[in-house]
This record gives sequence, structure tokens and C-alpha cells, in this order.
Amino acid sequence: MVHTVSDSRLYAVRNLLRMMYHKCMWCLYMQPILRILIFSVEALNQQMSLCLDQYADIRARWLRFFESGNHENLPHVVVPSASLIADDPNLLLVNAGMVPFKPYFLGEVTPPYKRATSVQKCVRTLDIDEVGKTTRHASFFQMCGNFSFGDYFKEGAISLAWDLLTRSTSEGGYGFGEDRLWVTVTKMMMKLQIFGKRRLVFRKIVSSGVI
Repeated sequence: MVHTVSDSRLYAVRNLLRMMYHKCMWCLYMQPILRILIFSVEALNQQMSLCLDQYADIRARWLRFFESGNHENLPHVVVPSASLIADDPNLLLVNAGMVPFKPYFLGEVTPPYKRATSVQKCVRTLDIDEVGKTTRHASFFQMCGNFSFGDYFKEGAISLAWDLLTRSTSEGGYGFGEDRLWVTVTKMMMKLQIFGKRRLVFRKIVSSGVI
């Protein structure tokens, strides 16, 4: 298993506590406290390992689905994550999954494939001061993405997304029930009247009609 930075720190803390426990044989009143700390750190490490397994499963299902498993018969080329150091004059670090594909979208380079999918490593630092204070802020994450270069457009993207979300886990999907998913639209989109076609697409795809 590849450990994250925080996971490695937990191993270091656990080992330090064990060393302190064995070194403090003379300090009997400290041993119960150290035992509790060691147990807490090991329980947290097991929980993090479980989370890492879940994250790996999410990524694997995403790539398998777009590579060959979707009902639209639209196989995507799996593109490995690019470096976090952006090959872009406007960026220092990659902050979104589409960054490595910018030359294709801008027409600067001819894409070598019609469709692609990736799990791109990303860094965002806009809220760096909040990192560590809450569970909602993080600087590093991995973004799952599917990209089309002149092939399918919004209707195809909506259909693929709905298929992946609602397909059973035994068939490689994420297993969400349609009745638990809601399609929403912003007031600005309604004002600009740009949701009409997408609404019709959702109406055709979504059998539950929760829109």
C-alpha cells in the first residue's frame, strides 16, 4: 500500500509511542496513558487504511467504466496523471483534471484520441490557511475526469454520468438509486434560458423524473 503523508506520520507517532512505552518501564504511572495513546493511533491508522481502500475502489471503477464498460459504447483512452508541476505558463501547479488537456481544447495540438479519461493529481491553495482546521479543506486531491475532443457533447456526458452513478456496484457502477439523486439548476441558468435542452436530456434519461 502506498501511504499518504498523514498516514506515514501516524506510523511514526505509533512507533514513537511504543518506544516511549518500553523506555518508561520505571515510570509505571505513564504506561496506562501510553497504552491508550498507542491504541488510539492504531485505530485511527486502520480507519485511514480503510478509507484509502475505498478511494482506490472509486478511482478503479471510474477508469474501468470509461475505458470499456459504459452502455454508450464510447471507450475512452486511460491517460495517466500528469505531473503536479504544470506545463503551463499561467499555472505553477495543476489545479484541475483538464489542465493537461488544455492544448487540445485550445486547438494548439491535435489530440491523439477522441475520448480520454484520467484521475489527475491536483493542488489548490486558495484556502491554504484553512487546511488542517476542518475536514472540508485540503490542498491535495485527485480529480476524476472524462473528456471528449469533438466527439460527444453535453447529452453524451449526462448519459454517461447517470449510467455510472446508478449502475449497480456488481456491474461496476457506484450503485446510487435514482430516487436518491436530484438534478438541480441555478437561477442564472434559468434566467439565461440555457438549461432547456439539458432538461430535455435529463427527462429522457432519468426515469424517476426528479428534476
